[in-house]
Amino acid sequence: MKVIAENVEMVAWFDHAGTPRPVRFRHRGTVVRVENIQEIRDERLAGQRIKLYRCQSIINEELKVYELKYELDSCKWYLWKG
Repeated sequence: MKVIAENVEMVAWFDHAGTPRPVRFRHRGTVVRVENIQEIRDERLAGQRIKLYRCQSIINEELKVYELKYELDSCKWYLWKG
């Protein structure tokens, strides 16, 4: 996967424990629906707490795997790898 690291607009829901679950996001004007979350990892990068999501979606009739990153301190979402 290639590192993209671009900020995205995200629609997400939060479970009772406060864990965000991505639903869909907008990247460069295209709305992508998150079909499946394969893995959720907690990481620390430069002292920031991060949740890393490995997801898959159908984009242009192809099944694509990508990673989304959520920064807990700043509440920002990024398309990390794709």
